[in-house]
Amino acid sequence: MPDPLFQTLFDDTEAVPWAPTGTVRDRARTRTRRTRAAALAAATVAVVMVLGGVALAGRGPQKHVQPGISPTAAPSATPSQPAPTTPAAPSTGASSTSASSQPAVEPTAIVDGLFLQLADVGTGYKWAATEDSGGGDWTVEYAFSALQCTGSGMSGLGDHRERTMVKGTGPNASGVTQFVARFRPGTAARYLDELRTKIPACKPSNGMAIKIADQRFAGQDALRVEVTYGEGYTPVALIVVRQGDLVSQISARAADHDQAAALARKAAARMCGGTPVC
Repeated sequence: MPDPLFQTLFDDTEAVPWAPTGTVRDRARTRTRRTRAAALAAATVAVVMVLGGVALAGRGPQKHVQPGISPTAAPSATPSQPAPTTPAAPSTGASSTSASSQPAVEPTAIVDGLFLQLADVGTGYKWAATEDSGGGDWTVEYAFSALQCTGSGMSGLGDHRERTMVKGTGPNASGVTQFVARFRPGTAARYLDELRTKIPACKPSNGMAIKIADQRFAGQDALRVEVTYGEGYTPVALIVVRQGDLVSQISARAADHDQAAALARKAAARMCGGTPVC
């Protein structure tokens, strides 16, 4: 005898129309896919929420990061105070520069202070009535011409002047004549080097002679040149001194080595007033 419960179920479902087996199987598969998709979506949302929560918990409230400051720097325990600043030196204008940034520029005028002074040569001297007494007929260049030798030509010569100090009158008179010239930059040194070449090459006749008796004993450079114009003429000592672009020639008759060196050093000191090299 059948179980009353199963009999009841059979009676209730006997008239129910059942779908074919294939349809039931397809519906079951569709239902299974939907369930899995829903579960996967739910799991994805859960993971995103968890990661988002971790990111928010790690970052905290966003702060404005200033350029050049690392965002990972640890915050200070106390509010930072601005570093004290040193007041800037007042500007002196666009034309103001340091002494080392621009080379010193030599003046151009040949002033009286660049010459030997009366006190430099001894007592009893006075200035000649005219500055150009002698007309340059005593310089090294004049000697080259008188000895019929090829001279230097004084390439680079610029502004120049000549002054003479005299002592006594008549046959016993003596004097010191000085020529001061400014050469173009860089040419004064070459001028003295040229004299070192031209003077030994000069070989005059008839008892005349020219030679370099001493050198480099005053200023940045110096020469003591001895000239003999022949029989009956007193030998002449010509002193050439250079300071920067300034060159001085001094005629001191019969000046020996010590006298010439002392006079040259005084001349070099006076020339320092017209050049920044000293």
